[in-house]
Amino acid sequence: MKYIFRLALFSLLSFNAIPLPDFYGHLNLSADYYFGESSQIKSDLKSNASRLGVRGDFKINEKITGIYQVEYQVDLETSPTTRNTFLGFKGSFGTIKAGKHDTPLKLAQLDADLFNDTQGDITNITRGENRPSSFLGYDSPEIAKGLRLSLGLSKTSYLVQHLFRCSQEGSINGCFNHELIRSNHIASSLSSEDQSALSLQAYNLAIAGGVPLNVICTGFTCPTDLVRQSFCDLPSLISVGFVPGQVIGFQQQINLPSCNRSFGRNISFSLNYSADVIRFAIATQKKGKDGFDHNRLGMIIPAGPSTIGFIYTNTSSSKSTYSQGGQFFDYEAFTASVKTELIDGKGILKIQYDRSNAIDDLEQIQIGYDHNLTNSFKAFTYLTHRSNISTYDSFLSVGIEYKFNHSFSKQ
Repeated sequence: MKYIFRLALFSLLSFNAIPLPDFYGHLNLSADYYFGESSQIKSDLKSNASRLGVRGDFKINEKITGIYQVEYQVDLETSPTTRNTFLGFKGSFGTIKAGKHDTPLKLAQLDADLFNDTQGDITNITRGENRPSSFLGYDSPEIAKGLRLSLGLSKTSYLVQHLFRCSQEGSINGCFNHELIRSNHIASSLSSEDQSALSLQAYNLAIAGGVPLNVICTGFTCPTDLVRQSFCDLPSLISVGFVPGQVIGFQQQINLPSCNRSFGRNISFSLNYSADVIRFAIATQKKGKDGFDHNRLGMIIPAGPSTIGFIYTNTSSSKSTYSQGGQFFDYEAFTASVKTELIDGKGILKIQYDRSNAIDDLEQIQIGYDHNLTNSFKAFTYLTHRSNISTYDSFLSVGIEYKFNHSFSKQ
């Protein structure tokens, strides 16, 4: 389907009657340093969701305008991947988009996450930051002064009976010999097929304290922190830690329940209000990724040279998740941020605090500084400390960011 979409878009752009697109980009490169309990400091060069894209519009008739966008994320170490890429149309009725796009709930964070796309992104403390590949969205015109509605339908994924918990102490083999509590609270023993799959995965991975030797575990991005990870998106082999009282899991290997996907299960909508004195968004998402429901409030309050931001997200397992025996996990997360202009507006000081009870005492404390060298080019640095993660709990970043937008049609 994606190839048909790209071919259709290319065909549209081939007609001389259609204006040439805008070429835009957001390049963000940084040198990141990881340190903590270990005496060794690790370093890396990050692309921080750098992206390139084209976008434009074309007249269909007097009342309807066609719109399109193709955007790719570029990374130093991996192949380009699609970001918000869609085809749609707009008019007095609003805007309709189909393709790949952020959900209304994700967009409801507004600009309160000051460290978005970096090591300090709020994805470290909460779920719900989703960009589905099969997305149909609608943005309304202004329904009252400053008030708009957004609605999104997309394909989602959820698991069936993929999580277990050892009810008694035991090693890898010992766990097989004890009763297990499935994620739908039904106590049972692992079947021979389950045991074979778990044994195969444990055998194929080098595990040190439950974490592969080549993994730096950072909050929700840790692939072996099975409470927090999306199993539908994991590789076929994952590390399994058999720790008494903690959740363990496995990916489909031998006659195990599959990852279910269906368009239209994921429903997300938001109400967005914008005025000179405040911007806020109230959003909800039902039957989202891995079977979670989310509610979110995002808020931006200008205060002279400063801006105050706030995000609150409530996450709970949907009823279908419980009934299907999938992963269950309920928690709250919030973010408070403030940024203020310095040096005649050329400098910006940023401070942010994030906290979540998804994991005991999971929090981020961040401070950063941006210096605008031009309207489109800046240098930045920030320091992040994140609690309750393994070994490396602090991150120092120094980088540069360049944004551009070039319109071919205006030449």
